Amino acid sequence: MFVSLRRVLVAFAMIFAVSLSSATDLKAQFQSCLPDCPGDVWGPQQNTVMNIGPCQVRVEWRIRFACNTYYDVIITSVWFLNGGCGAGPNYQTLLANVTMQLLILNPIGFPPVNPGDPCEDNWRVTLGSCWYKETINGGIPRIEQKDGEAAQNSTQLLMPCDQAACCLDLYRVCLVPDGQGGYIRSITHVSSNPPAQVCPVPLGGLCFPVCGNGGR
Repeated sequence: MFVSLRRVLVAFAMIFAVSLSSATDLKAQFQSCLPDCPGDVWGPQQNTVMNIGPCQVRVEWRIRFACNTYYDVIITSVWFLNGGCGAGPNYQTLLANVTMQLLILNPIGFPPVNPGDPCEDNWRVTLGSCWYKETINGGIPRIEQKDGEAAQNSTQLLMPCDQAACCLDLYRVCLVPDGQGGYIRSITHVSSNPPAQVCPVPLGGLCFPVCGNGGR
């Protein structure tokens, strides 16, 4: 009885240690991409499904209100939901279009949200500087698959190679008449702050740079 209880306690301690380590790593990952205002951390992960032409994606993102001034969003991954998402260099353009569409849709709820609200000059988007396409087969990431393993229930996504270096794009956002009695969200790219980039090559795929594409 004592031995069994000790084993249970040991197992519980190991699970707790692994969970604590994972939580610490996750927290560090997203804090490492904070451009400023380190006391204002990223909120819980949320997602939005959207169509970019024939490509349907699920965008995962987090937000924060930085230094009581900036409406910040960080895009953490883009999951492909159909076969219309292109390949190769098109991924850079796709990510830029996803960013713009996320701002236009504004599931985040940043102001302005009502007609007559003033324009906001303090929307910012943070992205990892380098991204790559990952393939997950049957729930197993590509880098963990065995050689020659057949693809089953394959899922593809774009994700940052790391969160050590990030881009920061500033936008001006207004609600303007659409000419049909309603309003549309007008997005103007103001500036970019891309770091110097030398994209690493992670296991399972090649990285591509995304900084400087915020104005597209």
